[in-house]
Formats: sequence, structure tokens, C-alpha cells
Amino acid sequence: MTQTKASPVEAIYDLLQRMKNDSGNLWKLIEEMRDREHKDDRLICSLITSWNNIDDAINDALCDFNEAESEEEK
Repeated sequence: MTQTKASPVEAIYDLLQRMKNDSGNLWKLIEEMRDREHKDDRLICSLITSWNNIDDAINDALCDFNEAESEEEK
């Protein structure tokens, strides 16, 4: 399967969609954690995973931008 390079606009759109999905999940987890009287390791791990997904999405978009800019300069 060949992967085509995304344009910078497509990269931003993909990043925003991924962040929107993960931020929605984060708010659900935060609300659930707030409502509990004790700490739940599963929720904390899920929260960390969601934040890591956001970080990965940002890094992916930045790489796509850098690659697109490099190709435009050639």
C-alpha cells in the first residue's frame, strides 16, 4: 500500500480531527476521575495514553509540514 504525502492543509485538518477526538475522550476521563472518590489506575493510564496520542498527532503534522516545505524549496 502506497502512502501519498498530505498537503500542509490536509495535515492540519488531520491533526485537528485527531486532537478533537482525543480531547473529547480526555474530558470524559477527567469528568469520570473527578466523580470518583479514589484514584483509579486504569483511568490515569487512559488519560496518559490520550495525551500521548495528541502529542503524536502534533509531531506527525509538524513532520508533514517540514517535508512539504522541503519539497517546495527544491
